[in-house]
Amino acid sequence: MTGQMSDTLKYNDEEYVIAGIKGDMLFDPISAGITPYSSCTACWRGFTLYYEVLNDRLILQGILINIKDTPVPINEKSPIDGKDYFFDYLYENLEYTSDFSGKLLIAKDFIQELYVHMGFQAPTSYQTVIELTIEEGKIISTEDFSEKMEYWRKHEMTEEEEPEDIQKWIAEKFSRDY
Repeated sequence: MTGQMSDTLKYNDEEYVIAGIKGDMLFDPISAGITPYSSCTACWRGFTLYYEVLNDRLILQGILINIKDTPVPINEKSPIDGKDYFFDYLYENLEYTSDFSGKLLIAKDFIQELYVHMGFQAPTSYQTVIELTIEEGKIISTEDFSEKMEYWRKHEMTEEEEPEDIQKWIAEKFSRDY
């Protein structure tokens, strides 16, 4: 198995990965009439999303995606060839306002020693972690979880033992729920 490509988010002019999601789903290509496929083990979903926070709103700006069918426009924007990025297509400058409600953990400053060669990297694997609380796409509050993650790394994390339920363990590694 392979570590998965994360969705990203630009917040306060800095790049973060989306390390955790609590709430309804973020943008789903299938809801836009697009069926992605996986072309490599590093992206089983077949797509990655790029968000930006502008004027306290969560905006989908880009999608890298593999599609076998003819791509459809999203927010009246057609994709360009994405082969330079290892995907079939690149949607950019979408300016698609998200209606997401819930919480996102965004993270940066990855700690390489904590890399897990399966699924998405855990929020504890980053030095900087911020929780965004969002209602219908509007950022309503933020909380810095960096110290909590540091405490967890120092006091709570233990060597992972062999899981009792391998199917459940794999599902958890490929989930960003928290």
